[in-house]
Order: sequence, then C-alpha cells, then structure tokens
Amino acid sequence: MAKHESFTILPLEYFTFKNMFSGSKGNFNYKIIPKENFHLLIWYGKNCSAKSEIVAEADFPLVEESRPLICDWLDEQYEIFEKWQLKQEAE
Repeated sequence: MAKHESFTILPLEYFTFKNMFSGSKGNFNYKIIPKENFHLLIWYGKNCSAKSEIVAEADFPLVEESRPLICDWLDEQYEIFEKWQLKQEAE
C-alpha cells in the first residue's frame, strides 16, 4: 500500500465550541463530533455520512492529549480502508 500523509486535526479550542469537523482522503471519510467527548465516524464512498454505512466509530476524551491518539486511530482506519479498497478492486 502507498504511504499516505498522516492525519492532522484542528486545535482543541475549535472543538470545545462544539464545532464538528469532517474530512476525507479520496473515498475515505471521517467526521469528528464533539459531545461530552470526541465522537468519530468513518464511512467510505462519495455520499455524506447520513446516506452511508458507518464502518467504524470511536470515542476519545475531549482533551488535548486525545488529538494525537485520534490521528493514530484515523491512520489505522485508513489502512483498513486501503485493504478494503484493494479487495473491492479485485472482485
């Protein structure tokens, strides 16, 4: 699999004001929803999250120390996506 640029997320202050953030790398999509914690959603494809199957979810404490952990989790999920995509192309 090709090496991809690691994920980065916005500063904690952005999320403490309850702002959501979504991003993508090709057909790999994610959304970060700040509630009592960071709630993350992953889905594949060109549609929005509301019209897609959520393939992974995770929660992290709403603290600065979670930001690198979230980036690591997104990296792991992207690797899973790459394997899924290769399998889809082979079928």
